[in-house]
Amino acid sequence: MKFDLEWRQTESWIFPRNIVELFTPKSNSGGAWGNDGLLYCTGHDRPELYVMKLPKSGYTLEHVRTLPAEIYGQGIAIDHSVKDKHLIYGLNRATSTVTLSEIK
Repeated sequence: MKFDLEWRQTESWIFPRNIVELFTPKSNSGGAWGNDGLLYCTGHDRPELYVMKLPKSGYTLEHVRTLPAEIYGQGIAIDHSVKDKHLIYGLNRATSTVTLSEIK
């Protein structure tokens, strides 16, 4: 969803069916906007990032690509302070560790 400065919803989107199937039997775990304007999302079960972009029309996000990442479904954060790299932090609940992946 997109909100204005007064926290009113102004836009919203849904995931494409193929991504919802990858999330199944659980759901989306987290997502973060990259400096490239793309949305990076994770499910709960696969060590992958699903890269999305806003649709030109309609409300279904467009799946750009799937990337391997050592993230196991506990949310993510993008480090916007590093200018020349695209770094994503995630959590591995099973090992109680923070992971770091670089997107290329």
